[in-house]
Amino acid sequence: MKYHPMETDPKLSAEEKILKIEEWYCKQEENFIKEQITRKTVQDCIAHSNFGLRNDFPKFLKLAKKHNLNFLVVTGGFSDVTATILNTLVKVEEYENL
Repeated sequence: MKYHPMETDPKLSAEEKILKIEEWYCKQEENFIKEQITRKTVQDCIAHSNFGLRNDFPKFLKLAKKHNLNFLVVTGGFSDVTATILNTLVKVEEYENL
């Protein structure tokens, strides 16, 4: 939670916030490397967890695909983790619009 107060601080300029976001991202990547966290590690964690999606999320994605609507996932970080979770729970390759 170190970076969240900076992210929401109205006194900081966009440039200052971007610098902090870049710092956070680099530290996160360094920690993944240091702790040897790989995509396989994330997949194993997901397989042994209770991650889930709202009940109708797969139905929603099919409906978006049917109507040729793009679906954008916005994440505050850990995009590889988010992508792995989605691909584990919903076969992402079936959705060109995701």
